[in-house]
Amino acid sequence: MRLGILRIGAVSPAERLVADLRTADIDVVTGEVGGTATAEATRQSGILGRADCDGVLIELSADADPWLILPAVLHIGCPILLAGAGNTGRQAAELIRQTGVPFEEARAELDVPSLQEWLRAHRASERQAGIELPSKLYGNRMAAAPDRMVGVDRLRWFRQFGIVFVGPEEEAEMMADDGVLSALSRRFLSLIGDRPEREGFTEARIEEDSGRFVCRFRYHTGLPGLPEGIPTIAGDGRAAIRAACFGLDIVPVETN
Repeated sequence: MRLGILRIGAVSPAERLVADLRTADIDVVTGEVGGTATAEATRQSGILGRADCDGVLIELSADADPWLILPAVLHIGCPILLAGAGNTGRQAAELIRQTGVPFEEARAELDVPSLQEWLRAHRASERQAGIELPSKLYGNRMAAAPDRMVGVDRLRWFRQFGIVFVGPEEEAEMMADDGVLSALSRRFLSLIGDRPEREGFTEARIEEDSGRFVCRFRYHTGLPGLPEGIPTIAGDGRAAIRAACFGLDIVPVETN
């Protein structure tokens, strides 16, 4: 596994952590951005984006310019873990949310076991099904009766997902008997497929919220016990779901 580390501002180099990660067979690629140099943030994040990392940890110091997070996240192109200090970290997190780029915030002190677990959940092999999903979804048809099409922007669905709506009697990959979003959710998970490497199951539902498409998903370690109609796949599909959301401009929201 490979971890990128991008330090923004006066972050003390965690050489011991880097050494411990390498001892644990994790390849580490680092970059640093000082001051307020947007061009440098773009250059360093581009280097990490081309380094084939499974994920990138972004560390911000308390005196860092939170706006430097924008060129960084837009050029990395892989899962992001944000570790920001105080108000700077909160501002940076809010700026990332406004871009729609998927990321997570570090909730505890960083150490080798926690970073190993985060990388395992986001490694490229786990994300591949999600990376391929947009191209597999493009050109799919959804059969929907007129009453299911009320308020649906056909052009937007085609531009964002490549989905073409057809009449209820026509052949299609999706049937909107219980609504277009439910049909899309089922197709979304079926294209990701089961992830039998881990026990449990993953549920996911695509909704519209404040003018954007949102995917709310959750991984369960036990046996399915959900109400009928909730789309699920076997195993842990979170990494693939995040990757698919990134490719389809859907906001990923992991629920507890």
